[in-house]
Amino acid sequence: MLPYISCKTILDEVTMKTTKFTDCALANINKIHKMAAAQLNAPMCLPCGCEEVTMGDLVHRYRCECDQEYFYSFCRKGVLDTGSFWHCNDCKKCRETAEWHCNKCHECTFGNTLPCENCGAKSPYMPHQ
Repeated sequence: MLPYISCKTILDEVTMKTTKFTDCALANINKIHKMAAAQLNAPMCLPCGCEEVTMGDLVHRYRCECDQEYFYSFCRKGVLDTGSFWHCNDCKKCRETAEWHCNKCHECTFGNTLPCENCGAKSPYMPHQ
């Protein structure tokens, strides 16, 4: 007889494993599942030059020896630092930290304290007067 495993147990195990993925990795989870072990284990140099890691390390946030945090961007096909880039879950693209997502026109726009360049909506990062 097989042991009893509840759906909640399976869900908890899946949730625990996927919650550590970056937003970009989660948005591209099908690509990750299709990747061969050789691709996930392929060495990649970090932009800081501190160390070499695998792509598998970079589907999660990875903190290097110099205390910089990196992730692999499937959108930009390269290693990015979390201080300069983020993944917009609405647009499904990695963006520079100087960009923000406008909930009025549903587009990302440049300039955290500037109005939306697409529709003119006020930035949520604009200082209150």
